[in-house]
Amino acid sequence: IELKGNFMILDATGAAKGRGELESIFTQAGTEATPTTTWAGRLEPGVYEVIFTFYLVEVDILSEERKMTVA
Repeated sequence: IELKGNFMILDATGAAKGRGELESIFTQAGTEATPTTTWAGRLEPGVYEVIFTFYLVEVDILSEERKMTVA
């Protein structure tokens, strides 16, 4: 299974402050894999919402939201 994805970082007002692509990875059913990415941007201190969207090629689309605090 090929896993592709992207992420978006939103501030408290919902404004997009960053976005990027996750590196594609290949996995098999029943195994675990961790996608990685790098982002060269800078964020002001605060709490942000990070939305991950994963595309399981030819299978499904998954989305997950997480809080992130920048000190």
